[in-house]
Amino acid sequence: MHGFQSLEKSPSKFSNPWKSPHAALSVIIALLSILPYLFSLRFSFVYDDHGSIAENPFLTQPDAWAKALTFRTFFEPSILDGQRPVVILSYLFDHAIWKWNPMGFHLTNIFLHATSVFLLYALLTKLSVSPRLRVFVVFLFGLHPSLTEAVQIPAFREDLLATVFMLAFLLLAVRRNFIAGFVAIFLALCSKETAIVAPALLAWLWICFPSSSKFEIQNSKFKSQIPVLAASIALVALYLAVTFTHRPFQAAGEVWNGLALRWPQNISTSPWLFVRSLKTLLIPFPLCADYRVNPAAFSDPRFALGLLATVIVACAAIFLRRRAPVAAFGAGWLLINFVPISNLIPLFNPQADRYLYLPAIGFALLLGSLVCGRGKPTADSADNADQNSMTDSVSSVVSSPLKSALIAAMCAIYFALAAHRLEAWRNDETLWRATVKTEPRSARAQTWLGLLAAEKGDLAEARVRY
Repeated sequence: MHGFQSLEKSPSKFSNPWKSPHAALSVIIALLSILPYLFSLRFSFVYDDHGSIAENPFLTQPDAWAKALTFRTFFEPSILDGQRPVVILSYLFDHAIWKWNPMGFHLTNIFLHATSVFLLYALLTKLSVSPRLRVFVVFLFGLHPSLTEAVQIPAFREDLLATVFMLAFLLLAVRRNFIAGFVAIFLALCSKETAIVAPALLAWLWICFPSSSKFEIQNSKFKSQIPVLAASIALVALYLAVTFTHRPFQAAGEVWNGLALRWPQNISTSPWLFVRSLKTLLIPFPLCADYRVNPAAFSDPRFALGLLATVIVACAAIFLRRRAPVAAFGAGWLLINFVPISNLIPLFNPQADRYLYLPAIGFALLLGSLVCGRGKPTADSADNADQNSMTDSVSSVVSSPLKSALIAAMCAIYFALAAHRLEAWRNDETLWRATVKTEPRSARAQTWLGLLAAEKGDLAEARVRY
């Protein structure tokens, strides 16, 4: 098998990735991945930051901590993001330390992004992915320009929190620490409802990285994992039942906001949104804070093209499972994490860069495998691993000058694009002016610019914007 070492070991033989020499390398990579964001620490609150944080009355209520800690926010639809108590707690924590200083909220987001990068590296190390490939994958993910919306804007922190806890869930499951894993998936669900796909991700991980090279569904080792999957699915079902009996699921059942895709256009447009997401991940320029999506009918060529792209990625995931498990895992990760953002259940905003935070991991795995190859088996996860393994990993990364140059060039391009995109998030005016350049039809951007012009007393521009 290529790209990974068999995991056919008892749990007692698993090494601890936190004590491995690779932990130091993962910390270095995580720190490098957050460099573009350090230059934007002093940027203002923008976009949904105003409603979710700065003007959110719940955050200043005396019983806010108690309600969030006891998860009572689930049962009060009037509380903004009440189904995401972990997000609310993070805001309360920031406010307790920083009051309304945006820099503190930005720092928390940056820390969460670095944690995602660190956990992704730890997971790939545990799966014995080859050194060059795992370094490239985490850099692709950490520096990807499409992540700037989720990382830079505290109001979109739910994507970061859900990813941190989902990666922790997968890592703990691989280490057979299922109790802590259930805590992680519960926290992920309490961060964002997209975490409902976590059991599917775990199942796909086990399929791509089985306990032996002759893995079959019927073997006893797989059957021993069925209770874990069943418990995870039961937890997801309980979350859905508790949450959405008290509030609608996104735009479903809500008054149309002029943006959400309505039935049956949400179904026929979903495959095309997959193509648009792939395009944004592959060519993250130009990025936009408010994408306009023209619905596609079933007879529309865009529907056929999107369906074809979905089938190709699905077939690649199945075909590559044994030949290139890292690429297969990436393709499956892309498809699984697209489901919550597919608009099969209509979303208030059909497409947004922040939705790509989780899918970007699958894209990085897939693209990394194409650039670096399937990789070579490593022994980094074994207890008898060489104590100089971090040095070996670094030497493996630079062993091919051509591939190393390509990796460095792509990371540099991503860094530059991320830094360029972050400039748009400096304040509300820079954000919405950048938005109308990319998407002039954005009513949201034009309205914001009209409000800002009116505040300055420029009523002529305000009328034009309105």
